[in-house]
Amino acid sequence: MQHIHVKRGVCAALAAFTAFVSAFIGPQAVSAETQQGALGTQKPAISAAYTDDLGTVYDGNALQPGSYDMVISVSDLYSIAQLGFTASYQEDLLSFDLLGEELLSDTAAYEEEMNGAVMDRLNGTFSFFLVTENPDKTVLSDNGADLLTIGITVKGDAPVDMQDVITVNTDPNLTFIDVDYGDTQGDWPNVVFDCYALSAPESYQATVYPMTCDLSPDLTQYYTVSAYIGALAAPDDAFGTYATTGATVSIETENGTPISAVTDSTGKFVLEKVPNGTYIATVTYKYGFTRTFTIIVDGADIESDTMIGIVACNWDGINSNITTSDISTYALCINASVGSDNYDLGIDIDRSGAITASDMAVCAGFINYSASQIDYAEVVLTF
Repeated sequence: MQHIHVKRGVCAALAAFTAFVSAFIGPQAVSAETQQGALGTQKPAISAAYTDDLGTVYDGNALQPGSYDMVISVSDLYSIAQLGFTASYQEDLLSFDLLGEELLSDTAAYEEEMNGAVMDRLNGTFSFFLVTENPDKTVLSDNGADLLTIGITVKGDAPVDMQDVITVNTDPNLTFIDVDYGDTQGDWPNVVFDCYALSAPESYQATVYPMTCDLSPDLTQYYTVSAYIGALAAPDDAFGTYATTGATVSIETENGTPISAVTDSTGKFVLEKVPNGTYIATVTYKYGFTRTFTIIVDGADIESDTMIGIVACNWDGINSNITTSDISTYALCINASVGSDNYDLGIDIDRSGAITASDMAVCAGFINYSASQIDYAEVVLTF
């Protein structure tokens, strides 16, 4: 069954209203490609947040038993012509308050141009709808909106993941967003709406664009951390002098998630999606002695010009000592320049574009040093 002007689940009174509007205005001729927020140019994301009476936000991935307001919202959405949301839920773990909900259409900003209702909230079924009273659509002032606030009670004696407790129906006839009454296919009035939906079954005879729905979104705030890794020019240097390309910087989050980055041609690394916390970062490099340093993330990105120094002339790569073996490896590349078959960027430690005596001089400064003898300067990166 294809949804036409009002989809399945919309109350009879609203269906009659919308049918009247449809018959009066007919299909719209405005080109969607020329409109702001045209269908297919955004990726709406439906999500939920859970708050108590004091406004404290709780994690829907592990929501403790108790009473909450569930706020279902949508982001990255310019307008609504019709919106339907249908789901099932586990009655032994969840119940909905019978009174007191607030739909977008109940708010002062939209009550004059939208209608809506919660259709089901009992016996394991939950659904609501919104529909514009305008001829084409209702524009959302913030490119998104809170669609519904409704009281819930989590039952039992253990935390639950709300994405598992509530299962959203992915049928585009039941869970969908139409952004403009002009986005139709077929002959009027038996038209089918192009829409945003969670699935695109072949049986649906119009165009479906993707949207997402996560009722227990990750509340963790993430940040980026960047700085530089560079080769030490001498054993007593505190920081690096020459950019090191291809070094790996890695950390592990509190929950065991590894995060790593490889340095670019300037020696820069960028760690992404780093939560708040204190981390011991490890630097590894094929020609280097492994070292660690500290990163403290506290509510902001870290973008540092610090060049964290490493010994980067362990060219033979077979032990943790700088010896004549490393000098022998250097000798195989001496006088090679960029583009030569035997040119090695890692041995061109000063990044001059050619492997020369100055590279050897760096290595000579570390001769007979082992990794255990290197006392790296303490580095703490923070905002």
